[in-house]
Amino acid sequence: MNSGTKIESLVTTTQKVEHDWTRISDYSQLVEEEIQEYSNIEVTDNLREGGIHAQNAWRFWFEYLSERVWKTSLAEEIMAFCDDIVDPRILSLGCGYGGIELDIAKSLKSTYQITAVDLNPGILDKARAEAQAKNLNIQFLPLDLNFLQIKEKSFDLIIAHASLHHILNLEHVFSQIHMGLKDHGRLIVQDIIGKTQVLFWKQNVDFAIDLVHKMPPKYGAGIELPPYSEPAIQIGMEGIRQEEIEPLLNDYFVPTKMFKYGSFMRMVCTHPDLGKRFDPGIEADKRYLQSLFDLDVQQVEEGRLRATEMLAVYEKKDSVNVTAINTAARARIDAFLASGEVAQSVLSQDKALLAEVSAGSLADVSDEIKRLRFALTERDRTIADLKRIIDKTFASRSWRITAPIRRVSSLLRKVLN
Repeated sequence: MNSGTKIESLVTTTQKVEHDWTRISDYSQLVEEEIQEYSNIEVTDNLREGGIHAQNAWRFWFEYLSERVWKTSLAEEIMAFCDDIVDPRILSLGCGYGGIELDIAKSLKSTYQITAVDLNPGILDKARAEAQAKNLNIQFLPLDLNFLQIKEKSFDLIIAHASLHHILNLEHVFSQIHMGLKDHGRLIVQDIIGKTQVLFWKQNVDFAIDLVHKMPPKYGAGIELPPYSEPAIQIGMEGIRQEEIEPLLNDYFVPTKMFKYGSFMRMVCTHPDLGKRFDPGIEADKRYLQSLFDLDVQQVEEGRLRATEMLAVYEKKDSVNVTAINTAARARIDAFLASGEVAQSVLSQDKALLAEVSAGSLADVSDEIKRLRFALTERDRTIADLKRIIDKTFASRSWRITAPIRRVSSLLRKVLN
């Protein structure tokens, strides 16, 4: 390993967050759900997410994009940039199981330092052990990105792969990245930018459902994609502010490369049954998959369907309008908190109705919350005002409705206990 500045001193945590989105949710519950989810899924031998994300059709989709559409890839962009840097210092945000970081370290030609951080300490052990066994200069650290603190101008390259869509404090994280990058540094992002909380917009889902119905029986027989729906409550931090990722990034950075993709192929390639019916090693399957890939790209390019993912390379803006960013964040948080206070007021006036809620599972409670909202809307003017505030303030940002719902859920537990 090469020596240098002690890595731990470059990346730490802070409680000094200008506008803390975690305080408008049951954040400890979200963290618990997030850690539990990613501690119990299948992981591949090369330390990537397994299961449906390891299906051959999904892998082939990214090969197609890299070779035919982008003419590059996440790994190629990282290598190309680092090849021109002496002793590159790299930070990976939300490294997950660490497989990507290990591959980067194995491919770098010069000496380097890699810091890889993730919320979940329990999933870092295997990557840490491999790095030590192979003498790779990577430090894997547990760290909550919502409270990230990066030493000024410490890193040549910062990577965010499939992690930003799990973050609440996006403004804070992007500010820290901007500060932590060296003047000629780069931020490389490959992440989800689809509809907040649900990923796909209704138009995308309807298109995919119709497409599957028209597939040859070899592929589509017996397959029914689930219809579009929005969950009543946020579980974990998946997709929690993902629609805002790209516009907020543009407040801090300038894209030098940008590829948007994925209008429906995720629904096909990662479907637990449908995805397995495609074998890229069989010529007929390969050709049919490629026709679907072409269609997905065409839908995005022609603006018929919205992309849900992106690969982008960013450089720092010379100046950032911090005042405007903070003002917008403050206004949204205040409106969010106000809607939660109204929800508590309404429910405190009707404890008799709340007492009728079954003290069953959380899923049952969620269903009861929805039922209560509809019942109260019909006979209580205050709940009508609440609905108006939510609809007007948050529009399509469906996850934001979950904050007052969580407040309701918390109150329910107190009443029933």
